[in-house]
Amino acid sequence: MVKTVQFQLDTVATVNVLSVQEYKEVSNDQTLTSLSKSNATLCMYNNTVIKRIGKIRLSVRNPKNKKKYKIEFQSFQEENSSVLGAKVIQGMQLITLNLQNVSTVENSVEGNLTKEQVISEFKEFVRGEGQFSDVLHLQIDPDVPPVQLPPRNHL
Repeated sequence: MVKTVQFQLDTVATVNVLSVQEYKEVSNDQTLTSLSKSNATLCMYNNTVIKRIGKIRLSVRNPKNKKKYKIEFQSFQEENSSVLGAKVIQGMQLITLNLQNVSTVENSVEGNLTKEQVISEFKEFVRGEGQFSDVLHLQIDPDVPPVQLPPRNHL
């Protein structure tokens, strides 16, 4: 029996999450007996920790190219959205990472750096605050509902 599950695609997530409700629907396992033990703990962006229930490998089909993938999912006690993590969404070709457009830093610096030290050490990568040197073009899919997340501190 085929069930359709909508996933959030999270380019920062390191695990794939199948909500308990979705798990029960796709596996027909209301008592959660088919879940394997898992050592995973889900740490949210705001540092809250969510307790795990277990993990399971399931077949997932990409609706665009019809390819099937075996993916390990974690399920947690709290009710969360189902999420596909970074490695899976790249592997399923749901997103592409254009490495030619990404600057990397190859210098190794030990210890904690201040914002001023980072700006001084890597000035070739820092050109002003909050400004792009060229015109930026973003494409937004009108069928995807917007989500507002709280700001994160990066430096």
